[in-house]
Amino acid sequence: MTRHVCFCLVLSLTMLLVPAVLIPLWVKKVKSIESDIKVYVSNQEEKALLSELHRAIEFGFILAIALMVSLAISIVIYVRLAIRREKREMSLSTELVNEAARQLNERTIHEFDVYHQQQNEETFPHELPELVDAYHPRQRDVSVDVIELHSTENLPLKGKKILLIEDDATSVTISQRVITSLGAVTCICRNARESVNYVSRILSEQRDVGPSTPSPPFDFILIDCEKLKTSAFAATVCIRKDLSHYGFRIPIMALTVHSNMEVIAKISDAEMDYYLPKPLKPDLLLEAIDYMEYRKLFRRL
Repeated sequence: MTRHVCFCLVLSLTMLLVPAVLIPLWVKKVKSIESDIKVYVSNQEEKALLSELHRAIEFGFILAIALMVSLAISIVIYVRLAIRREKREMSLSTELVNEAARQLNERTIHEFDVYHQQQNEETFPHELPELVDAYHPRQRDVSVDVIELHSTENLPLKGKKILLIEDDATSVTISQRVITSLGAVTCICRNARESVNYVSRILSEQRDVGPSTPSPPFDFILIDCEKLKTSAFAATVCIRKDLSHYGFRIPIMALTVHSNMEVIAKISDAEMDYYLPKPLKPDLLLEAIDYMEYRKLFRRL
């Protein structure tokens, strides 16, 4: 849109400058012609020539005004077409984003339906509870430690550990309060390089301790893709590679203000599992975690 505005400004300046330069030259030339006519011709011929000259001048003014009006109309039409094109592109982008969200919702609903169908089948009356206990931490906490949950006001993420990668102090405060209010422990890294080094060090320390600690160092990872931008996606690839080397698969969620197709494509290319809008909200975080935990259980089945 900026280039269209610049183009219109250039045309407008041209419309102002061209007459401002040409009209004085034109008037000077007309006066010169009038003086020549008065010198070289008789009174009768002078009147006829001056009359023709004035008609030519009037015609020239009318032609110049018509040209400027047509140029102004062209600018208006150009601006309107540019605005319509911009709106059409925005509408198309919105439709693509909505279509991607719809497909994601359909896939989620399908996975939930398959999960519930398998849960209700008679062929798995004994195996399914074992799988739930083994691979669904929230369900296990509810069934085993009901008294503890009541005593802690039923915090849904009690016992969870979340790594937050965020460089903005305000966003860190908001996200940390949301995560803590849900009962989870927050580890904070202020930039992408620090997060990669931190995850690598934690994994190395766990390996040195021995096989008695096979659990992943975090349950979930939240990384800001708004200010960290490219470094966030590069850090995600490095972290995912380190986790895979140690046999871990931790869900990674992107935090972003924008949700256009370009951002979604980058999130997908970096193998992130989900994206959440900023600022972080408790209900959306729980919804994302529910989706990923059921998805993990679905894969196990």
